[in-house]
Amino acid sequence: ERVAAAAFRLRTGRLPAVRRSAAGRAVVVLDDIVTTGVTLAAVARLLETAGIPVYAAALLAATVRRERG
Repeated sequence: ERVAAAAFRLRTGRLPAVRRSAAGRAVVVLDDIVTTGVTLAAVARLLETAGIPVYAAALLAATVRRERG
């Protein structure tokens, strides 16, 4: 999970504009595919830490989770 978190950052200079743009809106994180959900969680955590609440996540495809064994 730390690897995914390290892959994303918010540009400090853009943060005020992003906060203003998101104010009063429902922010939805979009991912093209979900395997473990780590990427979605990392991005949502980054945005929420920056004061931008995430209300939902949407995805275009998902992998079938298989049992180990």
